[in-house]
Amino acid sequence: MVSDDFGIDLEEVRRVIEDSEVLIIRLETVGSRVLVDFRSTSTEPPYISRVPRVNSVEERIRAVKELRPAFPYPEKLMSFAWPRRVSVIGESGLWDVVRQRMESIGGEAAGEAASRVHRELLDEERREVVAAVRGGEGMRTIWQRE
Repeated sequence: MVSDDFGIDLEEVRRVIEDSEVLIIRLETVGSRVLVDFRSTSTEPPYISRVPRVNSVEERIRAVKELRPAFPYPEKLMSFAWPRRVSVIGESGLWDVVRQRMESIGGEAAGEAASRVHRELLDEERREVVAAVRGGEGMRTIWQRE
């Protein structure tokens, strides 16, 4: 069921977060993607980071392997697009699902890493909005200062 408040199926996205081994969150309002690798060992905690966009699934899988050389290539890479603002993924409770799963696997430090990435995304989105208003690199304003 699609949530009227958020315009997407929150339960389906929750299932993707809970069931994935390696996850890419494709945020539409920022240039970054979020890579969440829930795999862990006694010496390798789960991993979360902002990563650049890539051109193909194969390129992403290679990038995951480079970032996580202790692990085999991911057998399955899950992904979902988030068409709303970064703050809304927090308001929806979905970021808490990511953070709690990270923490349950990797302890408090992993949960803190998820919180840090969320703050970085909020900052990135804020910079994107400012650039759009000011006509920053790659953007044009529809008005001119005199």
